[in-house]
Amino acid sequence: MDTYRMIGAELLKLRRRSLVAWTGVLTLGASVAFVVFNAIRHRADPTHYGPAGGATNLQHAALVLRYLGTVAAVLVGTTAGGQDRASGMFRDLVTTGTSRRTLFLVRLPAALAFYLVWFLPAYTIAAVASIGLAGPLPAPHWRLLVQFGLGVGVSTTVDVVLAVGMAATLGSRSVATGILLGWELAFSRLLEHVNSFGSLRQLLTTSAVDRIFPALGEPRVVPMTALTAGLVLTGWAVLIITTGTWRTATRDA
Repeated sequence: MDTYRMIGAELLKLRRRSLVAWTGVLTLGASVAFVVFNAIRHRADPTHYGPAGGATNLQHAALVLRYLGTVAAVLVGTTAGGQDRASGMFRDLVTTGTSRRTLFLVRLPAALAFYLVWFLPAYTIAAVASIGLAGPLPAPHWRLLVQFGLGVGVSTTVDVVLAVGMAATLGSRSVATGILLGWELAFSRLLEHVNSFGSLRQLLTTSAVDRIFPALGEPRVVPMTALTAGLVLTGWAVLIITTGTWRTATRDA
C-alpha cells in the first residue's frame, strides 16, 4: 500500500467527532475565547483592564495554548497510536502484509497533521490579536511572535510524538493518556523545583520547553542552553519512536 495513502487513511480514522470537538475546543476555541474575553473586559472597564493585545497578552495566550494544547496533543497522539489495537483492526492490517514498522510510522505524520490543522490557526489568531488589539501598548516584535510560536509549536508537537509512541508501547490509549498528562502537567513540574537533582533536571521535557520559550525577564527554573534543550527533546522523541516501533513489531496480532 502506498505510504501517502496509508497516512491519508490514518487521518480519516482520526476524524472522529469527539476527537475533532475536543481538539478544536482546546486549541482554536481556547485562543478565540482568550482574545474575546480580554477584549470584552477592556471595553467594559478600560480603566482597570488594558487592551487585549500587546506582548504580555501574547505571552499569556501562548501559555494557555501550551497547556491546553498539551492536552489536545496527547489526546490526538494516543488515539493515533492506540486506536487500531483498541478496535481490533491491528490484526487485519498485519494480514495485508504491510510492514509493522510502516504501520506504526505512518501514524506519526497523520497525528501531527491533524493536530497542526487546529494549532496553526489558533496561534495565528493570538498573534494577530496581539498586534491588532495592542492599542497604546507596544506591539510585539516579529521575532517575539516567532519565538512564542516555535515554543508552543515544538512543545505540543513533541507531545503528539510522545503520545503516539507511548500508546503503541503500552497498547492502551487510556493508560498512555493518564501517564502523559500526569507527567507533563504535574509531576515533571514538581521535579523541576527539586534542587537536589541538580543538572539532571535538564533531562525533563518541560525544562527543555521552558528554555525555548522567551523568558521576558523572568528567571528560568532550570538553566540550560538552547542546544541542550533541542537535544533533550530530540532524544525523547527518538527514544519513544524507537520503543513504539519495536513494540508494534513484536506484539501479537
